[in-house]
Amino acid sequence: MSRTLLEAVTARREGVISHNSGERGAPKTLVREGIRTAMAVPLQAGPLLLGFLYVDARQRPSLFTPQDLDFLTALGHLSAAALESARRYRRMEALVETVAPGGPASELVGESEPMRRLKAQIQKYGASSANVLIQGESGTGKELVARTLHSVSPRAAGPFVTLNCAAIPEALVESELFGHEKGAFTGAAGKKRGKFVLADGGTLFLDEIGDLDLVAQAKVLRALQEGEIQPLGAEKALRVSVRVVSATHKDLAEEIANRRFREDLYYRLNVVELMAPPLRERGEDIELLARSLLRAAAASMGKREMDFTPAALAALRAYPWPGNVRELRNEMERAAIDAELPIVDEHNLSSRIRKGRPTTLTAPAAPEGASLAERFAALDRTERQLIEEALKAARGNLSEAARQLGITRIMIKRRIDRFGLGPRDE
Repeated sequence: MSRTLLEAVTARREGVISHNSGERGAPKTLVREGIRTAMAVPLQAGPLLLGFLYVDARQRPSLFTPQDLDFLTALGHLSAAALESARRYRRMEALVETVAPGGPASELVGESEPMRRLKAQIQKYGASSANVLIQGESGTGKELVARTLHSVSPRAAGPFVTLNCAAIPEALVESELFGHEKGAFTGAAGKKRGKFVLADGGTLFLDEIGDLDLVAQAKVLRALQEGEIQPLGAEKALRVSVRVVSATHKDLAEEIANRRFREDLYYRLNVVELMAPPLRERGEDIELLARSLLRAAAASMGKREMDFTPAALAALRAYPWPGNVRELRNEMERAAIDAELPIVDEHNLSSRIRKGRPTTLTAPAAPEGASLAERFAALDRTERQLIEEALKAARGNLSEAARQLGITRIMIKRRIDRFGLGPRDE
């Protein structure tokens, strides 16, 4: 093929005709190959070059004309559209395989190196019954990692029970974990089975284990060491077979150094350690994740399948996603609501996404040299501002505001009461 034609279609993205006139200066390739006339057009899908169409003739009595090039250009448009459809279909097949139930790590969407490594570790450690500690920032999907680990384990047929340690009042932690008998304490109107009993034969996921108080930590340690628990008010201990998968966004080594977490419990929980990678380290997964979450959001609203413009995708890739997958999910739900057409454009995204930087709070800081109490009070002002912004965005709906903040409804209710923000409508 003539270099002149190749450069025209690949570098300049334009159709071109070239002739072998037999005179000096004719394209060398055409002369050498005995080609009398040739033409080529690029196959483009937006900014993406998929290939090109090339036609030549050695015995043709007449040369290709501009009308011939127009015909080839039209054929190129049709071919490019077909190739792009096939490319999107293959991508959809890959997405379906990734999220389809039954396959290993099926719900963990992503093909980046950190995610491939995580999936391989899940497959490797899933077959054992060893306790697992999942570390990672808030919003990285630690519970999904735990569920996937359970689904590929020999305990998959057993129950998967979850408990958010940060969402339970200290007075109720022991009852939630181990259960109680009727009359064990004021308000215990009936017998209750704890999470360890409910998870017997399966997996117990203790989320935010770093927020568990030291008294409860000691009792969890005993349950792991002895393989038995004793409900409040019960005379006998109960044997349980539970695999404990725990998660935290805290640095437990630092918590141990500050005497807020038991070192012996840490080693019991951290037989195997997994890391849920932050979204900023999974750049190549953002498009796949965004499409998956957008389709799910659109389907839940009864909308037709939706997609993105190139500008919207570019903005999503450029944003650092400090809130990780949780923030991306919230953004996709918002975009699905905002977009009137079945395509999300850049203007349908939040302003912070379009600007490429997270919103920063400007709560007043404690003065230099302030006491610990004064500095701690400054944190209260920041927290109050966050709660107020979330409530405003959620139009007073506690559950929605809590979801946007990545906390539970109980936790946001406590803070509303503490800050005296007043009653809110559901």
